[in-house]
Amino acid sequence: MADILRLLRKEVETADFGNQIVVRHLLSTLFIYVLREWADAASPLAGNWFSALRSPHIARALARIHEAPANDWTLDALAEAAGLSRSAFAAQFRTSVGEPPHGYLIRWRMGIAAQLLEHTGLRMAEIAARVGYKSEFAFGRAFARARGLSPARFRNQANSAG
Repeated sequence: MADILRLLRKEVETADFGNQIVVRHLLSTLFIYVLREWADAASPLAGNWFSALRSPHIARALARIHEAPANDWTLDALAEAAGLSRSAFAAQFRTSVGEPPHGYLIRWRMGIAAQLLEHTGLRMAEIAARVGYKSEFAFGRAFARARGLSPARFRNQANSAG
């Protein structure tokens, strides 16, 4: 990091061709190094993304959820993907991520649904299917519980604001 800071200082203090580009890239590099240092210093029990990704078992389960949010994920299926017993997986997931697997899955699905509602014209049934719900009704209830308003109202508000 000291070398990057030295280069950054030189680029800022010396007017030369391409300084702005070099400074921008050095700042990006410095940011990554700071994140790495922070992640290395974070406790594995911190209940955040970095601690979750440090566990290969939990990282595998998170990758599966992110790759296929519409799958009918059960605790057993996620534990198998992680290569752990059901109880060990549930405990390690909660400790690493800070919430139970099912809660994380719902939050992830509702985030995707919110993006689809805001940025596409897809029908509710299509959005429901993409985030793992077999019916619009079940999706609508889950979305309202998670976001505090119906999917249609969320879409209307997003379109009004944009």
